[in-house]
Amino acid sequence: MFLLVGGDSEIGAATYLHLKAAGRIAAATTRRRQLAGPDRPLLDLAADLSSWAPAPETSAACIFAATARLADCAADPAGSATINVLQTLTLAERLTARNIYVLFLSSNQVFDGSVPHVRADAPTCPLSEYGRQKARAEAVLRERMLGGAPIGILRLAKVVSANMPLLHG
Repeated sequence: MFLLVGGDSEIGAATYLHLKAAGRIAAATTRRRQLAGPDRPLLDLAADLSSWAPAPETSAACIFAATARLADCAADPAGSATINVLQTLTLAERLTARNIYVLFLSSNQVFDGSVPHVRADAPTCPLSEYGRQKARAEAVLRERMLGGAPIGILRLAKVVSANMPLLHG
């Protein structure tokens, strides 16, 4: 089973619908109690994770959940870092301890934008608080990867969806 952490996000929700349409078994977490159910396990990265565990049949997880708005991270660096760094790393540790593959969605914000086509192993140089948080999480996850943990990092530059006003114009 695929576990999508952050199923209420635009990309998490779209991925969930795609997997279900393809006949794959997937669950997309929600932090909203009223939406929780069998395919929507309750998971809030702002809460204590010590008693949380993935479903036993989980084989892979993708972490979509984050405080992703640059302004929100700048306004509350400590609060956003709790979710984007501390809790994300805690979650990844809990998953990989069960030998569950983790795909961490990162961002091109880990770079300053001055160089096109940056190599995956290039040193990070973020300008925003969000970028710094993603870079910190990446650094720890990369160390765990080098130690053999089943982890991948995917940096996205722009998420485009069919509902974007830009595409309708």
